[in-house]
Amino acid sequence: MSKKTVIYLIIGVLAIGFLLVKYIEYKEKSLDELFTNVKSFSFESHNDDDRWTTDKREAIDELKMFLSQYQVKKMKDPKGIVYSAEAVLWMNIHTKNKTLMVFFDKDRIHLPGIGYYNVLNGPIDKGWLQSFSEKYVDEN
Repeated sequence: MSKKTVIYLIIGVLAIGFLLVKYIEYKEKSLDELFTNVKSFSFESHNDDDRWTTDKREAIDELKMFLSQYQVKKMKDPKGIVYSAEAVLWMNIHTKNKTLMVFFDKDRIHLPGIGYYNVLNGPIDKGWLQSFSEKYVDEN
């Protein structure tokens, strides 16, 4: 093979790899796929008084099961998004290697540093999240 053919082959493989990564990043996926290896999480509502944290496997599994019913797709251009304070719930997801901050709105999710996601089959049931929070906040 000539040197020119090898260079074109390498460029082609790199381009296909880049396109594959972008496809996987922007494809429709289950919401729980965004959160793997969860060790614990913190939940927070409208003020700091409502904050609680748990590392109980039962709570983590129940939350992941709830989140798995929602399909999300990463937004390409999230400009102009405004959140109202009463519409948002915050959660910190603690994994083995990092902590992810998650903002839940009616039909959007924001993971700072990662991106914005549209909830395709939303809105997210905030009533369920509130009752879930009340169920486990008493155990902490």
